[in-house]
Amino acid sequence: MSRRALAALLAVALLVAAAALYPWRFSGDGLSGRFGRHLAGAYGLDLAVAGRTTIALLPVPRMKLDGVTIADRGGAEVLRDAQLRVELRILPLLAGRLEPSEVSVNGGRIAIDLGPVLPGQPDVSVQAVRNTVEGASRRGLRRLIVTGADLDLRRGDGTGSARLKEVNLVLAWPGPGSRLDFAGSASWRGEAVGASLRVERPLALLAGGSEQVDAKLTGRLVDVLASGTASLTEPVLFSGLLTVGTPSIGGFARWVGAPWSGPDLDRPLSVAGDAVASRRSVDWSQLRMKLGADSLDGALSVRGGEAPSARATLAADRLDLGWLKPSLARAVGSWSNGRWSPELASIGLDLRLSASDLRMGPLSLKDSASSLLVAGQRIDLSLLRGELEGGAVKGRLSTALVEGTRTELKAQFSADGLDAASVLVAAGYPAFLSGKATASGTFEASCGRNRSLLRQLSGRATLTLGRGDVSGLDLAGAMRQPEPRLSPPAAPRAGRTPFDRGQVAFSLGNGVAEVLEGSLEGSGIRASLQGRVSLPDRFVSLRASGTNPADAVSGRGGTVVVDINGPLHAPVTLSSVETAPAEDGGRPASTR
Repeated sequence: MSRRALAALLAVALLVAAAALYPWRFSGDGLSGRFGRHLAGAYGLDLAVAGRTTIALLPVPRMKLDGVTIADRGGAEVLRDAQLRVELRILPLLAGRLEPSEVSVNGGRIAIDLGPVLPGQPDVSVQAVRNTVEGASRRGLRRLIVTGADLDLRRGDGTGSARLKEVNLVLAWPGPGSRLDFAGSASWRGEAVGASLRVERPLALLAGGSEQVDAKLTGRLVDVLASGTASLTEPVLFSGLLTVGTPSIGGFARWVGAPWSGPDLDRPLSVAGDAVASRRSVDWSQLRMKLGADSLDGALSVRGGEAPSARATLAADRLDLGWLKPSLARAVGSWSNGRWSPELASIGLDLRLSASDLRMGPLSLKDSASSLLVAGQRIDLSLLRGELEGGAVKGRLSTALVEGTRTELKAQFSADGLDAASVLVAAGYPAFLSGKATASGTFEASCGRNRSLLRQLSGRATLTLGRGDVSGLDLAGAMRQPEPRLSPPAAPRAGRTPFDRGQVAFSLGNGVAEVLEGSLEGSGIRASLQGRVSLPDRFVSLRASGTNPADAVSGRGGTVVVDINGPLHAPVTLSSVETAPAEDGGRPASTR
């Protein structure tokens, strides 16, 4: 070949290569129309291109379309205002067909209608995905890439919707017999989350069989890991290892919009075990739960839908619930002021809990069994058994919202053989009282909204004490002190009053506890108690009167009177002595 012929051939080759490398732009609908006809025939999608179409042949045949809108056969938009980058299969291209091997979606908004959920029938979205994936497999679409798009998920029947922003994903499927791999990220309610999925045989799964799947969802507030067998047909959609966790219960609750969130709930929670999942339920027959530093074992069942609910039976060697005290205090404050949170009761709950050592701050309940039931507008909390400071305790609290406007409360408790001093110390109070205590009581209240529940509280309670003493109060010494003595809250108190038996009976009405009977008996003292305690106002007004039995028999001595008045957290005491009658029959002398 001559030099001129070789040079001409090289020039032609360079021109062809340059033409193949150069991106050719078209403003008409010729190329986009041919590609649109392929989408309509293969996937039932209608393509509209508002911008330009660009095509290049090297290094791989590719096409770019600007201002793309894609709609389904019903006219509903699936993709809007996006840019499409399409890599074309070479052999169909040589035959004049534009068939994609890879599609990239940049920007825009993707809308997916999952279809209505019909009882007893397969999900419409499953059938749509099955048809689309099978069609893509037959036509050689190996990869789908999405960058910087927004995704709207909704159901046509209005049962749910979600919007994901900044969606980035890669879906790779080399061939019909190959494994499917998916990885992606998005932002939901201001939090970035990532997801991955691996399916060994996608076509077998779409055909109704069971296949091995591995899935993961990660984010700042949630971690989900699933590894097992999956099926797209009812009743079982997944069976295998399922782990769900969050570093902050309160943070997760605020993220998903749950009403029971608060800074005191910001502690980690994780659930792991073999699970079975259906369309609207997840059941762990055996699980390990980590709550903060504590571990629990048992079973858990979660139901979704219009009436979400959870049922759990859990056991722990040690469980510290002291972090719940602020939430309980807020709940008690809301109920006492007549404010009810119906959103909390909108979630059904059946929790059975047992613990060898259940702690609520300094209080320690041994060998306890309790239950919490939430159904409709009713909450029942029961302590079936428990050992507290050497004694046995049990009780029940029930609250309900009646006809949406009226709150009702009922409570009862009993305790036997408690060490009174240890209970007071564990509850954060000074150990001013000792002895073995037996107590019981029943209470109830009913009031409308914006009214104090405590001011409507009524009931009865009794407290009986065995051999012990009252610290900081020396009734025998006070009888020998003729002058009145004022003891302010900050003043140090000395002395003690031993007794063999003590008893107090209260009657509660409109939130005020009235002492029906109060007595204290010992070898050197006999005392009685009168007065009242206002729970809504947190105010106490009591009077204790004591005598020496031996002096009473001989006609000598006097009666010591102790008045206790003021706020519950800091009352003021005033003691005085009424002397015995004089021997000449005159009127008794008194120091008051």
